[in-house]
Amino acid sequence: MHLWPGVPIKESCQAWSASTTRPLSSSNLIGKPYVPNPSELRLLVVEDDDVVRAVTTRVLLHAGHAVLRVNTLGEAREALERGDSFDLIIADVMLPDGRAGELARLLTGNRLLLTSGHDLSDLIASGDVRDPESFLPKPYTPRQLLGKMRRVLATFEGRM
Repeated sequence: MHLWPGVPIKESCQAWSASTTRPLSSSNLIGKPYVPNPSELRLLVVEDDDVVRAVTTRVLLHAGHAVLRVNTLGEAREALERGDSFDLIIADVMLPDGRAGELARLLTGNRLLLTSGHDLSDLIASGDVRDPESFLPKPYTPRQLLGKMRRVLATFEGRM
């Protein structure tokens, strides 16, 4: 697997597809069965765009994390309500069945990283984004995604 620093995730999808011989699994749970590893994070990716969801998942798997990927707010809500625990949820703000900010009510802390191609000031004005520090604008690079994740988690850990 090869990452191209500085190339937005969506634009690198064709290059990734051409460089890998193993297609993504058809199941939502990606990778090997979950075995706790102290350095890995359990992540939930909530993204309705197939390309962004696939490439984001690959970036996170390449970084050594366990990933559950879903397409809708309803699927994310089901995972949380059945007791699945995640170190961080990475979610597109605007989903076909609602706004990702609704997930915040189901969380015990600020473990939500929101992403969107919409203007941040508009998302703040509409109430969809409350904390600009927990927001990553699209398109983003793998380096930007992983860096923002670290900063959001460090902020969360600092509040505990």
